[in-house]
Amino acid sequence: NSISLFVFELFLILSKGHKGDTLGIHSLQDEKEINHQQESTGDVAIVDNRKGNEKAFLFVRIRPDTCSSTNSTSLNLKGTCQEAGDCALQGGTHAGTCAEGVGTCCVAQHTCGDYTRLKQTYFVNPGHPKHDKSQGTCVYTVNRHDSTMCQIKLDMMKMSLTQPDERSGVCIQDVFQVLGGKGGETPPVCGDNDGQHMYIDFPAGGGPIKLSLDRVFSSSKRFWNIQVTQIPCNSHLKAPSGCLQYYTDTMGTVSSFNFDPQHAPPYSSRQLSSQDYSVCVATGENHCSIEWEPQVENTRNSFLMSYNLNALDPKVLGNLKTGSRQCKTDYISIPGAHGSDSIGMVGDRLCGLAFPHKVISSSRPFMLYVKTDDNEEEDGGNSGFRLSYRQMPC
Repeated sequence: NSISLFVFELFLILSKGHKGDTLGIHSLQDEKEINHQQESTGDVAIVDNRKGNEKAFLFVRIRPDTCSSTNSTSLNLKGTCQEAGDCALQGGTHAGTCAEGVGTCCVAQHTCGDYTRLKQTYFVNPGHPKHDKSQGTCVYTVNRHDSTMCQIKLDMMKMSLTQPDERSGVCIQDVFQVLGGKGGETPPVCGDNDGQHMYIDFPAGGGPIKLSLDRVFSSSKRFWNIQVTQIPCNSHLKAPSGCLQYYTDTMGTVSSFNFDPQHAPPYSSRQLSSQDYSVCVATGENHCSIEWEPQVENTRNSFLMSYNLNALDPKVLGNLKTGSRQCKTDYISIPGAHGSDSIGMVGDRLCGLAFPHKVISSSRPFMLYVKTDDNEEEDGGNSGFRLSYRQMPC
C-alpha cells in the first residue's frame, strides 16, 4: 500500500456557533512531530474530515513509493507518489493519483542538464519523442533519494545511437557511459540497445551518479528513453555489488551490447571494444546449476567473438575456441563451465565462431564475464553474443 495512515492526535472541537474557525494544528508539539515525520518518511497531508460542526484532523503520510501513470499521454510510465507541489518543483508532471487519492503520481521525464532525487524517472533525448540531432556532452545527474537507497537500475526502453567504427568497434560518434558509481565508469556503449539494462551502485557517502552521453557529431537517428529506478539497500531486487547486469528469473536471454541477430557475414563489426563487466543470475530456490546455449534461430550467428570473419571462408563458421591460451582478447568466461556434448573445453573462457550446444556450470553465484580489448580491427565482422540460460533443479 503506497499510503500509511496514522493519527498524531485526533481531537474534536465543538464549534458552538464558531462555524468559521480555521482548521489548524492543535499544538506546537504536534507541529514538531509532523515536521519530524515529514523529514524522515515522506510528505504529510492534512485531511479535513468535517461533519457538521465537528472538525477532525487526520494527518496522512504519503510514502514516496513507485506508482503507475493513468494519464493517456504517459500511460504505462512509472512515477513517484508525492504531493503535487513537490512534483512540480522537481520537474515532474501529474499523471494520476495515488495514496488513496491524497497524493499525485509524479512522472518525470528529464533530459540534458537536469538532475533528480526521485525514485523513478526517465532520461530522454532533447526533443523527445523526436530524434536528437544535437552535438556536445549531455549529462543527467541522479542524486540519491535518501540513505536507504543503494543503487540505480537503468532500463534502456529505447536506445538508438550511432554505430561504432566499423573496423575498430570503438564508440566514436556517440559514447554513453555512467560516471560516479562505486565501481567506476561503465564500459562505453553505442549502437542499438533496446531492452538492455545496467545496475550501478551509489558510491560510498552517497554521491551523485551521472549518466553521460558524448555526441561528437550530429546524427539524424539518435534517440533514447532510459528508465531510472532507485533501489533500496534491503530490496530483493538489488543486484549483487559489481554486477553490471542482473537477471532474477530462472530462465532468460543475455545479449552483448549492440547485438543484432540479423547481422550475418559479410558485415562490419557490431561488437563493442573495451568491454569488461559481469552478468549475474540470481540462484533460484532449489536450483543447483545453470545451462547456457545459443539463443537465435541461426545458432552460427549467436556467438561471434575473436577472429576476422570477413577474411575467412564462411565454411569455417562453427569453430569454437576455449581456454586462456586461445581466448586472449575477446571472450566470455563462465566459472566452472563444462560442455554437455563432445566438444572439449579447456578452462572457462569461450571465443571464436560458435558456442557449444550447451554449457553447464554448478559454480555459484551464477555469473558470466564479458571481455573485449580496445581494438577490434583484427576481429572484423564480430557481432558479440546472444545466449539463453536455464537453471537446473537440484
